[in-house]
Amino acid sequence: MVSFAMIAAVLTVAGQVLAGHPPPPPPPFAFNISCSDDMVLQQAPAKSAVYGILGGSVPAPDAKVTVTVTSSAAAAGASYTVDASIIEGGTGWIAYLKPTRAVTAGQGKPTRYTIHAECSSGCATTDAAVTPNATISNVIFGDVYYCSGQSNMALPLVHTISRNKSMDAVLAGRYANMRFFDLSSNMNPTTPWTTPKSAVNNSVFLPFLPLAGTLARA
Repeated sequence: MVSFAMIAAVLTVAGQVLAGHPPPPPPPFAFNISCSDDMVLQQAPAKSAVYGILGGSVPAPDAKVTVTVTSSAAAAGASYTVDASIIEGGTGWIAYLKPTRAVTAGQGKPTRYTIHAECSSGCATTDAAVTPNATISNVIFGDVYYCSGQSNMALPLVHTISRNKSMDAVLAGRYANMRFFDLSSNMNPTTPWTTPKSAVNNSVFLPFLPLAGTLARA
């Protein structure tokens, strides 16, 4: 089955060719925009998933994708590999990970993970010597909250009475295990997964820190 994304891509390329512009290069193998460095995945008993696109200009329903999860903990079995399923008519992939607790036994802070996805066969590549792959790091498991609402429900941190105290607390290391991810709206831009400290240090993110989006903590 051909996905809507593939139809839109073909129509876009056709329009550019007719207009005399060369088509853009096909997208590379990658994680979805919602899966990036510093992200939080829902902890056990849930089985979290990571997903992305196969890349290339044509579907690849027979592609083979594996996902390897490497832990910062030294416990046996902390690292493992799973096979991904090919979805969206051969244009995307998804892998379900083992249910994982936020904190490994014996540690007082969340265990951090590196997740590596690799397409061993069937994916388009511009270099036959390089296997299409992508990696995200500093990933933790915790509780993920999806927040949404009308724009008049938003109150940016910069406009709150206690903003200075809140900023000082964040810079002092409070809320270090919280992460934020926002999709663009009329009130805020798309914000990749980020920590409160990074948001405060970046004046672009500061006004949007508490707005509707995905809030996660461990």
